[in-house]
Amino acid sequence: MSYRASVNVTGGFKPSIWVVKADGTGRHKIADGFNEPMASPPTHQIDAAWSHDGSVLHVITYSVSSNVSTYCTPQIKNYPIDGGAAHTVAATLTNHDDNFMWSPDGTKIVFRHWNGQPNCVQDLVDPSTDLMVMNADGSGRHTIISGVTYWITAWTADGTGLIAVDPDTGRAMSVNPTNGDSIFIGPLAASYPAVSPDGTGVAYVASDRLHVANANGTGAIDLGASSAIDFEPAWSGDGTWIAVERTVGTTNKVVVLHLPSPTATTVYSGTATINPTIIWSPDKAKVAFALMGNTIRVSKANGSGTLSLAGTTGGVVISWQP
Repeated sequence: MSYRASVNVTGGFKPSIWVVKADGTGRHKIADGFNEPMASPPTHQIDAAWSHDGSVLHVITYSVSSNVSTYCTPQIKNYPIDGGAAHTVAATLTNHDDNFMWSPDGTKIVFRHWNGQPNCVQDLVDPSTDLMVMNADGSGRHTIISGVTYWITAWTADGTGLIAVDPDTGRAMSVNPTNGDSIFIGPLAASYPAVSPDGTGVAYVASDRLHVANANGTGAIDLGASSAIDFEPAWSGDGTWIAVERTVGTTNKVVVLHLPSPTATTVYSGTATINPTIIWSPDKAKVAFALMGNTIRVSKANGSGTLSLAGTTGGVVISWQP
């Protein structure tokens, strides 16, 4: 799996991308980001995404400089996971570009272009963006639709649609990657929306309880628990399981549910704060997450054990290798 970590440097910190196996072995650094001054404007630091076959890690870094015209300009490099030389994607990018998402087949990258100001130097004067797409080699950059405010969170598993979030309502959206047309997914009162990998269902929290429903909001099923507060549901790759953070009193848990049953299996329980991101292994046998200020944990989905990955303190999981 890939994860993000930072180390302190003089006057700030340096972010980096690492990989580690689920058993804690094979931990090594893939790439460093730029040194971040503590007093600098907010930036994206560094991000990563796996290629469709798991052989390459796409790493996005955002430059740090005193020049407002180049501050936060992204660069994409492809790092072979076997340790070969990295390849820079020859894309014409500006510091108004961010939110890069690779299609499931690895041939396209969608991203957004901020119209009013670079996203890393935002003053919210103009929150509108253009939804853009380019080929994976950086060629063929063009605009899908202009003047939108949503941001993309994923492609659907079959590559025919995009999933987005509306910043004004927090609702999930289905977006057509050809023309940018969008429709809302799930009920109006939903929070923490997570769309199923095939785009046909949505998990969300309402009245502090986990629910699942059809993408149009019908057929809602309450999967919450008594005296519990749910956060941040995460679907397994095939859409048959959901992991969710669940707080009961002062105890923070990660639980998994096999849909449509409300029966939850606790895979982690403690008082530490859980980082919002939970990721599933491709075989649905494990989930990984991070504890704030502590290590990344890998738990078996059947609840039979949790492993703390040595050397990952302060890390934040990004995604599991396909």
